Amino acid sequence: MKKTFKILSLSMVAFMLMTMICGCGDGSNVTSTTGKPGFPDYLSSGTEGDFEYDQYKSYITITKYIGKDVDVTVPDKIKDTPVTTIEDRAFANDSNKSIIHSVTLPNTISNLDTSSFYNSRFLENIQISPDNKSYKSVDGVLYSYDMKQLVGFPENSSITEFTVPEGVTTIDNSRFAFCANLTKLTFPSTLKVVSDFSFHGATGLTELTFPEGMEEIGACAFFRCTGLTKITYPSTIKTIGENSFVGCSNLKTIEGFAGTAAETSATTIGATFVDLTE
Repeated sequence: MKKTFKILSLSMVAFMLMTMICGCGDGSNVTSTTGKPGFPDYLSSGTEGDFEYDQYKSYITITKYIGKDVDVTVPDKIKDTPVTTIEDRAFANDSNKSIIHSVTLPNTISNLDTSSFYNSRFLENIQISPDNKSYKSVDGVLYSYDMKQLVGFPENSSITEFTVPEGVTTIDNSRFAFCANLTKLTFPSTLKVVSDFSFHGATGLTELTFPEGMEEIGACAFFRCTGLTKITYPSTIKTIGENSFVGCSNLKTIEGFAGTAAETSATTIGATFVDLTE
């Protein structure tokens, strides 16, 4: 039987002020996983067509798309060197005012930065060569080749209700960030980890229920999810990252099991905690 009680704590307003001081930023401060100039194998930087890039001894990293095309195709080679890596915010529309609707990646891509598609506000579709052995695209959504990681969900996808496929264990950083059209997400029983900023600015989501077996929620995972009213956590949840609920002004209810991270997070933000322990 559910037991509902109000957790007495600091007010939501005080918490929000505190966490804004600590700072979630805008989600773009996720640490880059790609190489930078100064690494031993770095050779030079340049521009080829509509792409800025860094050249290393054996590969090319795309650092920025600077063109104006709606549909963008990334080349498989620059200067006869394979393009293997897409840098953080490479397709962001914050500087060149491009309005990219679709991105097609070549078979040579083997490394996508944690925020490669971050702030691509008009992106509707991500495709990749069927010959690529690192990633695959299903209905415009990008996954690792083994389908265990959800790697890229277009921010302006027309999908409103989405079911993460069974077998996915990890939702990478910022993968549903700014996906305001999403109103409902269903998670697979295999899900274990939701990474930092995963739902940042996904304002259309109102309720989220995570499956039994889920263990970890990253920092600022629900940052500015203003439509979110309720979250349900399983008994297996171990960690809920810092500042996960900054800007969640309508989050009033957290369901979970007494003594877990779910109860702790409810205490922190002053939400109503619903104990699912029978």
